[in-house]
Amino acid sequence: MADAPGRPSDDVSAVLERRGTTAGPRGPVPVTARTRAVPAPPRLSRQLIRFAAIGAASTGAYLVLYLLLRPLGAQQANAIALLVTAIANTAANRRLTFAVRGPERLIRNQLQGLVDRLRSQPATPERTEALIRSLVWLGDGNAAVEAARAAVASGGGPPALSLLMGSLLVAGRLEEAEALQRQRIALVPTRVPSRWSLALVLAGQGRQAEALHVLDEAEQIGEGTEPDQHRYVRAMVLGGSGRPDAVWREASRVAAADPGQASHLAVLLAVLGDAAHAEALRPGATSDSPADRQLAALLAWRRGDAVEALAQLRALEDRDPWPWEGMFPSYLAAEVAAAAGDHREVLAASKRFGRLWVRGYWYGWASSRLLLLTARAHRALGERDEARAAVETLLARLGRADRDLPLLREALALRARR
Repeated sequence: MADAPGRPSDDVSAVLERRGTTAGPRGPVPVTARTRAVPAPPRLSRQLIRFAAIGAASTGAYLVLYLLLRPLGAQQANAIALLVTAIANTAANRRLTFAVRGPERLIRNQLQGLVDRLRSQPATPERTEALIRSLVWLGDGNAAVEAARAAVASGGGPPALSLLMGSLLVAGRLEEAEALQRQRIALVPTRVPSRWSLALVLAGQGRQAEALHVLDEAEQIGEGTEPDQHRYVRAMVLGGSGRPDAVWREASRVAAADPGQASHLAVLLAVLGDAAHAEALRPGATSDSPADRQLAALLAWRRGDAVEALAQLRALEDRDPWPWEGMFPSYLAAEVAAAAGDHREVLAASKRFGRLWVRGYWYGWASSRLLLLTARAHRALGERDEARAAVETLLARLGRADRDLPLLREALALRARR
């Protein structure tokens, strides 16, 4: 997919300095002659050896990851490599060095430590991105927005604007995201992906007609894009209409030009209930790819086996919660769990979804639909205040939605059930 929202540009190549340090839970720990000279008890000595070994391994892993991810761009490669190795470093130290258990709590502790460390150091593009994405994973979207705004104000340029756009979407501040994206379009009117991103935002507000008009404008501009790319984005945005026939119309045209790309749309069709056409697109998928495995789980659900579908989706999420192909497993799990009446899993999956960075032109409407699913789950569990808050948040987001939008009708019906 071209130029997904939030993907920073590759014009910054600075790399965090890591030489001469051993990575610890709260950041680099200088190895000095003074620390080496202090005698230690046997158990502590073993811990120090493991600590140093894990630090050295983390440094090596960082360099390898950076080189492997370099095609994504220096800034993004560095930020991702830093984040991954920081998490792995602390998980390994707390499990192997200090014998602490509890993976999610440890990751949260590590990320909070990383946030504290990043805030205490001079800002660089890669540190800023690591900070913002860490805040998102910690569930603090508004703090991520403020960090991104600070990066823009300090002259961060297009990469900082992309981070701000992504942060606003994660935080559900779609009106602000729309205003920002319109400003970016005004600066470079011929940039097609910018209009695709605006359509994503409009779809999240239930403004399908406006979103499709923006996509028409993008197709007229062209700017080096292929017709099947426009059909693909259009199909993803149309998912918010709840109309599988409209999605299939676009998906079938994509399949004629690029069966592999169309296979990703099979996942969307299965979510919308069109299992037959989803199956028709499946041959274009790479065997055992994320999209193929997501589709297999959804088809199991459509055949009536929600338990197996959820098990497959959780396995996929454990492998990669943020895949390039198809849709986020957490979102799919929320849909399946909602249909199966597993209200706790709906809430848990929605929470996991909320910690992920933006990816895919389906993200806008899907994040809004999750508000409906969580409101229903809270209500079913007797949590009336939480249900009311979720539905009011959704209706505020849909303030300018198309009047015939199914999501709007469902939200209004839910609010009427006091």
